[in-house]
Amino acid sequence: MKKVLTFLVISLFLLPIMVRADEKVKVYLFYAGGCPGCEKMEEFLTGLDDYNKTFTLEKKELYVDHVNWAQGEDYNLGVQVADAFTKAGFDAKANSTPFLVISDLFTTNSYDPSELDTIKNVINEAYETGDKDVVGCIEQGGTNCIEEKIIETKKLSVWGIVAIAASVVVVFGLVVFGSIMMTKKEEAK
Repeated sequence: MKKVLTFLVISLFLLPIMVRADEKVKVYLFYAGGCPGCEKMEEFLTGLDDYNKTFTLEKKELYVDHVNWAQGEDYNLGVQVADAFTKAGFDAKANSTPFLVISDLFTTNSYDPSELDTIKNVINEAYETGDKDVVGCIEQGGTNCIEEKIIETKKLSVWGIVAIAASVVVVFGLVVFGSIMMTKKEEAK
């Protein structure tokens, strides 16, 4: 009985960890062909230790090249993403590259070495809290993707709380049942 109780108590503490899905974060790099800052950003991201472990890099062609600025195949998506983030209070623009997007947490429109630690920290935060993949939502035709994704995260959190509460009830019930059984054994002696 003590082994079962120990297992249930340990499970109760591990449940919040098990509820979180360890999905990789999708980091989006909207680029222009031949853009030196885009190349540096890609090199930085693919050189991180967590690349392909906690995050992947999704490249989107915003402009065909950085000289003539002809629109690339993902230009409209880039504009929609920039607009969504701007409405959410970010300083996001689809008229300069590299345009980097991480979950619903971060955007930047340049390769700035002073931001590199921030980018690493934001990727880790998105991995820990769960990727909201706003770009993927917009790409699939979603509207208000930032708000929709936050609502989905809250639903997951509610289910996590329900699972934890159910575990507490089960553990409490087993403890009460165990003490009743021990009391009966002692009375029987």
